Amino acid sequence: GGAMYDAAAEAEQRATMLNNAVAQEVITQAEANLFTQVHTVLDTEMAQHRDMMSGSMADMQATILEQLVTNGTITQSQADAFNDIHTRLIEAKLMQ
Repeated sequence: GGAMYDAAAEAEQRATMLNNAVAQEVITQAEANLFTQVHTVLDTEMAQHRDMMSGSMADMQATILEQLVTNGTITQSQADAFNDIHTRLIEAKLMQ
């Protein structure tokens, strides 16, 4: 098995990464806030359904985002924005 998932450390790393992204003008502060909001819900769902998940992390995220939109937890526009921000963070090499 791998190391235990540390939600607090993960959130702290994400906050630092997003602050850097805003400072570098990769994303806006509003986008950082939305990304954090959606990611928090996503993390909760992934933790609850980890045993049922298969495939890559990207596949899991896509599946859960779809479910969150379907059940009304987030809107389609929030999911689209999350994916767009995620892509820009990777392209800016701020996120792996």
